[in-house]
Amino acid sequence: MRPDDTGTKKTLPDFLADQSAFQLLLQVTFEGDDETFKSPIYRRFQKDAMLEPYYSKRSSLPPNASGYDDDIQNTYGGRGMDTEIANAE
Repeated sequence: MRPDDTGTKKTLPDFLADQSAFQLLLQVTFEGDDETFKSPIYRRFQKDAMLEPYYSKRSSLPPNASGYDDDIQNTYGGRGMDTEIANAE
């Protein structure tokens, strides 16, 4: 990971979401009665299940979508809105 992989525009969870090589997260906790040595407990979790609450809000549009719906037709007053805008002075 490089310093420019994350920053003000991309968070660490978003960076990890885009990396297909990372599939699991490993959690290590230490449990035991002895203060000098505690046994490590390892748990595996699916990456997306754990990081989903931290992902940035993403658009639901597919990556190749323009963001505009070419199929919308305006029937306001029997005339299309484009005609009214084009004729406006």
